[in-house]
Amino acid sequence: MRQPFLGSRVDTTMMIPESELGVILDADGTILGYTAVNDIRSRDLPCEDPLYVAYSKTFTRCLSFGPCIVPPEALPASGHWNVRCTVEQDGAVTWDERNTTRRRYRSWEELLGALRDHNTLLAGTLYATGTVLTPLQTVHLRERDRMTINIEGIGRLRNHVVDV
Repeated sequence: MRQPFLGSRVDTTMMIPESELGVILDADGTILGYTAVNDIRSRDLPCEDPLYVAYSKTFTRCLSFGPCIVPPEALPASGHWNVRCTVEQDGAVTWDERNTTRRRYRSWEELLGALRDHNTLLAGTLYATGTVLTPLQTVHLRERDRMTINIEGIGRLRNHVVDV
Protein backbone atom coordinates (compact mmCIF):
# COMPACT_ATOMS: atom_id res chain seq x y z
CA MET A 1 0.00 0.00 0.00
CA ARG A 2 1.27 3.45 -0.86
CA GLN A 3 1.98 5.60 2.19
CA PRO A 4 1.07 9.31 2.27
CA PHE A 5 3.84 11.86 2.57
CA LEU A 6 4.29 14.47 5.30
CA GLY A 7 6.30 17.62 4.59
CA SER A 8 9.31 18.88 6.52
CA ARG A 9 9.99 22.58 6.01
CA VAL A 10 13.48 23.25 4.72
CA ASP A 11 13.65 26.63 6.53
CA THR A 12 13.61 25.06 10.00
CA THR A 13 15.89 22.84 12.06
CA MET A 14 13.36 21.34 14.47
CA MET A 15 10.41 19.74 12.66
CA ILE A 16 8.64 17.58 15.21
CA PRO A 17 5.78 15.08 15.17
CA GLU A 18 2.55 15.79 16.99
CA SER A 19 0.72 12.47 17.10
CA GLU A 20 -2.90 13.18 17.87
CA LEU A 21 -6.30 11.64 18.21
CA GLY A 22 -8.59 13.08 15.54
CA VAL A 23 -12.33 13.49 16.04
CA ILE A 24 -14.68 13.58 13.04
CA LEU A 25 -17.73 15.75 13.73
CA ASP A 26 -21.11 16.35 12.13
CA ALA A 27 -22.33 19.91 11.52
CA ASP A 28 -24.07 19.97 14.93
CA GLY A 29 -20.91 18.80 16.74
CA THR A 30 -21.96 15.17 17.13
CA ILE A 31 -18.96 12.83 17.17
CA LEU A 32 -19.14 10.61 14.07
CA GLY A 33 -15.84 8.83 14.62
CA TYR A 34 -12.18 8.87 15.57
CA THR A 35 -8.96 8.60 13.59
CA ALA A 36 -5.19 8.97 14.03
CA VAL A 37 -3.58 12.28 13.05
CA ASN A 38 0.05 12.93 12.11
CA ASP A 39 0.40 16.67 12.57
CA ILE A 40 3.91 18.07 12.29
CA ARG A 41 5.25 21.52 13.09
CA SER A 42 8.39 23.55 13.54
CA ARG A 43 9.54 23.88 17.13
CA ASP A 44 12.18 26.55 16.36
CA LEU A 45 10.15 29.10 14.33
CA PRO A 46 7.90 30.14 17.29
CA CYS A 47 11.06 30.68 19.38
CA GLU A 48 12.03 33.48 16.98
CA ASP A 49 8.64 35.14 17.44
CA PRO A 50 5.58 33.70 19.25
CA LEU A 51 3.40 35.00 16.41
CA TYR A 52 4.96 32.27 14.21
CA VAL A 53 3.01 29.47 15.94
CA ALA A 54 0.40 29.26 13.15
CA TYR A 55 3.13 29.80 10.55
CA SER A 56 5.03 26.81 11.96
CA LYS A 57 2.03 24.47 11.56
CA THR A 58 0.45 25.51 8.26
CA PHE A 59 2.20 24.41 5.08
CA THR A 60 1.98 21.82 2.30
CA ARG A 61 1.73 18.27 3.64
CA CYS A 62 1.65 19.33 7.31
CA LEU A 63 -1.07 16.83 8.27
CA SER A 64 -2.15 13.30 7.50
CA PHE A 65 -4.92 11.18 9.01
CA GLY A 66 -6.13 7.59 8.92
CA PRO A 67 -5.89 4.66 8.44
CA CYS A 68 -9.65 4.64 9.01
CA ILE A 69 -12.47 6.35 10.87
CA VAL A 70 -13.76 4.31 13.80
CA PRO A 71 -17.30 4.97 15.11
CA PRO A 72 -17.54 5.93 18.80
CA GLU A 73 -19.38 2.74 19.78
CA ALA A 74 -16.43 0.63 18.54
CA LEU A 75 -13.98 2.17 21.06
CA PRO A 76 -13.85 1.93 24.86
CA ALA A 77 -16.37 4.31 26.45
CA SER A 78 -13.68 5.68 28.81
CA GLY A 79 -12.42 8.03 26.09
CA HIS A 80 -8.84 7.08 26.99
CA TRP A 81 -6.72 5.21 24.47
CA ASN A 82 -3.04 4.34 24.21
CA VAL A 83 -0.98 6.33 21.70
CA ARG A 84 2.47 5.44 20.38
CA CYS A 85 4.68 7.32 17.93
CA THR A 86 7.96 6.23 16.36
CA VAL A 87 10.33 8.04 14.05
CA GLU A 88 12.77 6.07 11.90
CA GLN A 89 15.81 7.71 10.32
CA ASP A 90 18.07 5.72 7.99
CA GLY A 91 16.27 2.52 9.02
CA ALA A 92 16.83 2.96 12.78
CA VAL A 93 14.26 4.04 15.35
CA THR A 94 15.41 7.42 16.73
CA TRP A 95 12.34 8.25 18.81
CA ASP A 96 9.71 5.98 20.33
CA GLU A 97 7.22 7.24 22.91
CA ARG A 98 3.96 5.94 24.37
CA ASN A 99 1.29 7.60 26.44
CA THR A 100 -2.47 7.74 26.82
CA THR A 101 -5.11 10.25 25.80
CA ARG A 102 -5.83 10.52 29.54
CA ARG A 103 -2.82 12.91 29.60
CA ARG A 104 -4.80 15.67 27.85
CA TYR A 105 -5.00 18.91 29.81
CA ARG A 106 -8.62 19.54 28.88
CA SER A 107 -11.58 17.18 29.09
CA TRP A 108 -13.51 16.06 26.00
CA GLU A 109 -16.36 18.31 27.10
CA GLU A 110 -14.08 21.38 27.28
CA LEU A 111 -12.34 20.69 23.96
CA LEU A 112 -15.45 19.95 21.95
CA GLY A 113 -17.54 22.58 23.74
CA ALA A 114 -15.08 25.34 22.83
CA LEU A 115 -14.97 24.11 19.24
CA ARG A 116 -18.78 24.00 18.93
CA ASP A 117 -19.28 27.36 20.68
CA HIS A 118 -16.78 29.36 18.63
CA ASN A 119 -16.85 27.82 15.16
CA THR A 120 -19.18 26.95 12.34
CA LEU A 121 -18.83 23.21 11.86
CA LEU A 122 -19.34 21.38 8.59
CA ALA A 123 -20.29 17.72 8.33
CA GLY A 124 -17.02 15.81 8.34
CA THR A 125 -15.00 18.38 10.30
CA LEU A 126 -11.69 16.90 11.48
CA TYR A 127 -10.61 18.16 14.89
CA ALA A 128 -7.08 17.24 16.00
CA THR A 129 -7.25 17.16 19.80
CA GLY A 130 -3.60 17.86 20.62
CA THR A 131 -0.64 15.62 21.22
CA VAL A 132 -0.01 13.64 24.40
CA LEU A 133 3.60 12.92 23.42
CA THR A 134 6.58 15.25 23.76
CA PRO A 135 9.47 14.69 21.32
CA LEU A 136 13.01 15.09 22.59
CA GLN A 137 14.82 18.33 21.69
CA THR A 138 17.00 16.27 19.33
CA VAL A 139 14.08 15.10 17.15
CA HIS A 140 14.04 16.70 13.69
CA LEU A 141 12.04 15.16 10.84
CA ARG A 142 13.81 15.20 7.50
CA GLU A 143 13.34 13.80 4.02
CA ARG A 144 13.22 9.99 3.86
CA ASP A 145 12.31 9.60 7.55
CA ARG A 146 9.32 7.47 8.42
CA MET A 147 6.83 8.42 11.12
CA THR A 148 4.32 5.97 12.56
CA ILE A 149 1.48 6.59 14.96
CA ASN A 150 -0.52 3.79 16.56
CA ILE A 151 -3.71 4.47 18.48
CA GLU A 152 -5.41 1.67 20.35
CA GLY A 153 -8.59 0.61 18.59
CA ILE A 154 -7.88 2.75 15.51
CA GLY A 155 -4.71 1.30 14.05
CA ARG A 156 -1.48 2.45 12.49
CA LEU A 157 -0.84 5.49 10.31
CA ARG A 158 2.58 5.53 8.67
CA ASN A 159 4.00 8.42 6.66
CA HIS A 160 7.21 9.10 4.77
CA VAL A 161 8.68 12.58 5.16
CA VAL A 162 9.62 14.79 2.20
CA ASP A 163 11.17 18.25 2.11
CA VAL A 164 8.80 21.13 1.30
